[in-house]
Amino acid sequence: LKRAVVLDYNKMRKTKQKIMRALGKAKTCRVLTKKGTDITFKIPKIKPDKRKKGLRYKGNWGNLPSGEAYFAPLDANGVYVIDVSILNKKVDKPIRITVKDRYAVRIEGGKTAAMLRRTLKKLNDKNSYNIAELGIGINPRAKLTGNILEDEKVLGTCHIALGSSFAIGGKIKAKCHLDGVIKNPTIIVDNKTIMKDGKLV
Repeated sequence: LKRAVVLDYNKMRKTKQKIMRALGKAKTCRVLTKKGTDITFKIPKIKPDKRKKGLRYKGNWGNLPSGEAYFAPLDANGVYVIDVSILNKKVDKPIRITVKDRYAVRIEGGKTAAMLRRTLKKLNDKNSYNIAELGIGINPRAKLTGNILEDEKVLGTCHIALGSSFAIGGKIKAKCHLDGVIKNPTIIVDNKTIMKDGKLV
């Protein structure tokens, strides 16, 4: 808690606002990594949120540590490679997920990939394969530990979620929401690069 929760929230909020403004002006977002990620998302219309944000305001909710900018894609196609964590544990080998028309159609890798396939199969729910979220970590004090709630907030990472998008502004309800964390992405919004190899630009 001391490491990842005690920080300059005003500075982090400004970072998030800058990213969300860039997303709000764009139609597509492409994520690339040196390990093989190359996936393009269709961005929904993002309206400026004028509500008071943060857990210090009555009635608000969230998880700790905080620190991400995110949206629920309208569509997604390509491949993404999870090289940090999913299912609340570090991956034994990178997991390669092929996506067609916003649904994961192939999951390849080692033991963690097999565990992910079994988990999704047991749910028996088509929407659990939906690409629910692209999130960008912006917390400068969070570290990669294998705990998804912290890993997905680490500055210099992004995460792509399978399953339900309903709680984050999307329309899909599913039996899960599984974030897969990726290190050092390059993120291109329309033709503008906002992150290069994990560094915000």
